[in-house]
Order: sequence, then C-alpha cells, then structure tokens
Amino acid sequence: MTYRLKNTHRVITLLILVAILISCKTDKNKSQLYEGGMEFIRDSLITVDLHGELMELDTLKTPVRIFISPDGLHMYLINMSSTFLIDVFSLEENNKQISSFIGRGQGPNELINTANIQFLNDTTLVIPGSPSQKKILFFDRNSVLNQKYPKPLKTVNLSIESPPHSPRFLSSGNILDLTRVIGQERFVEFGAQGENLGGWAKYPEPKNQQVIPDKLKFDSFYGAFDINQKNDLLVLTHFRTDLIQIYDTKAREIKLNINGPDFFAPSMTTLQNGTSTAIVPTSKNKEAYRHPVFSPDNSFMVGYKGTLTTDRVSSLNECFLFDLNDNSITRFILDQPIIHFDVDWKDRVIYGLSSDTQFREFGVFKFKF
Repeated sequence: MTYRLKNTHRVITLLILVAILISCKTDKNKSQLYEGGMEFIRDSLITVDLHGELMELDTLKTPVRIFISPDGLHMYLINMSSTFLIDVFSLEENNKQISSFIGRGQGPNELINTANIQFLNDTTLVIPGSPSQKKILFFDRNSVLNQKYPKPLKTVNLSIESPPHSPRFLSSGNILDLTRVIGQERFVEFGAQGENLGGWAKYPEPKNQQVIPDKLKFDSFYGAFDINQKNDLLVLTHFRTDLIQIYDTKAREIKLNINGPDFFAPSMTTLQNGTSTAIVPTSKNKEAYRHPVFSPDNSFMVGYKGTLTTDRVSSLNECFLFDLNDNSITRFILDQPIIHFDVDWKDRVIYGLSSDTQFREFGVFKFKF
C-alpha cells in the first residue's frame, strides 16, 4: 500500500511537471522567436502581488535613478537637475540624507550626468560619466559617506570613437561596455587605463523576421546589462524585444537565451530630417525589459513594460525574478508604478522610484517580497 502511494505520488508529480512544461509553450507563430534557451508566458508563472510603502525622506530633489548598497544600509539617488549629481541616504538612520557628491559639470572631478553606480566591492564606487565625457570616476565609499566633498580616487578616460553606453568595471581590471559602432560586435572591452582591447558577441537574429540592417541593430537591440559578483556571468536585457541573454564573460559566449512573455521583435526605421537621418521606433514597436539587477546567488530581477512605444508610458509595475540555479521564474505585480528600481537582496526589498504619487512629484516605495 505504501509503495502504491509513493508510486502514485511520483506519477502525479511527473504529470504536474509535464503540464508546466506544456503551459510554457505558446502558439508557434509567437514563440521560438530566438534560437535556443528557454521560453515562458505569464500564465505559467507564480504571480505575487506586492504592496508599496512610501518612504519618508527629509529631502528629495528630482531623482531619476536609484541604487542600494550591497549591505542594504545606504540608498543612492541620481538627480536629474541639481548642484550635486548624487544624494546618499542612510536607511538605518530613518532615511536621513548624509551626503551629496560629484559636482555637475565638465571639470576634472565633475560629471555632466550618469546613469549607473557600480559597487565594485565593499570599498569602491564606480561611476561612469555622460556619453560625451568618455570617462569613469572611482570613489572610496567611506569618503563618500563621511566627507563633505569627496574627491575621486582616480579617473579613467576611455579610448573610443563613439560615446560610451554604460561601462562596467570587471574583477580582471578591464572595463566592459556595449558598443554603438555600426558593424562591430555588441561588447567592447577596455584595459585598466582605458585602452581599447576590441569587441565580442554578435547581435541576435529574430527568426522568420525581415533581416535587420547593421545601421539599425544597435537601436533595435538597445538594452542594459549587469554583471554578477563573481564577474563570470552577465545578464543583457533589451528595451525593444522581450529577449534576455546570459553571457559567460570568461568564454565570451552566450550561455542562455530567455524569450517571453509576449514574443515580439524590434520594429525600427529611419527618418530623414534634412541632411540628417534619425533611427526611430515604428508604430508597431513595443517596450520590453528595463533595469536588470543581479543578486549575490545568481538570480536576477528585471522590470517589464510590454506597452507600445506610441503609448508613451514611462513607468512599469511588473517585475520578473529569474533564478539561474533552477531556471525558475516569479512574476511580481507592483501596486505602484515605478520608473527605476534596485533590490536589497539581504532583506528582500525592492526599492522603486516613482514620479507619480499623491504626496509629491517624486517618491520612493519599498516593496517586500
């Protein structure tokens, strides 16, 4: 009797797994847009509704990016327009602002703008400048937290013809970025002094779609990437197609393609304006993934829009958590729209930056998951 029960349990478990696998497949005309890897649709996922708690902050300017330190103790906000580029808040001192740093400008210790803060280790912050500046500033974290006007430890100038995109520092001492140069590989790597070491990785080719010309590929597959703590895996998400790619940074090759949940290719075209040519989305183009964030244990979270570009929706309220250890996916629905986010993995909290609250023009919400 016990054996029959155990055997029945195994059969039921197997059937459930088969059902899950079948549910992950969609109509063939929609799925299998990219070769290899895994695919998913919303109906096959565990969905969790998250409630956002508005944080009380003593000062809040015009933030457009939010970053949480790996220890979960500090929040860094990048401002759109203010004297200093970045404000720092202590999350263990009632969200008190404790520092502001990097003057806005073109001086030796200044930046016009930035879109990223990389926590290289427990002691160093890596902050790239705007595309026109082609430089990266390195700061001592303790100096940022304790000094009024901290100066960078060093500055690295990049030897590149086209503007940098979102350079990241690697444990090898090299710097990695997405390249904008037509006809070249996706990534370009620099030495520790900023010297160009060449590129690697090719652009994806959607199946059963019109071939995308080289001049449209960068904008068609425009995206963002993050690197795990070991620096051996890279997650690359795309803004205009719902494709996520995992790269092995040591072997410089694709490890996994993840396609879903809506299965659409980018739709870009050229627009002639006098003597200049602009690359713009068509009316059919949709918005996909935003803001990939790696955890210490090789899971990562991304935001997702799934709306037409013509809808002009700047916020999102849907996130996906991918666990590369068992290839599981969890879907989170946020009850507050956000424009950018970061994750405190230790306490399992999403910090979402919102520009649409009833209390103020900008706000920060905490979503526990």
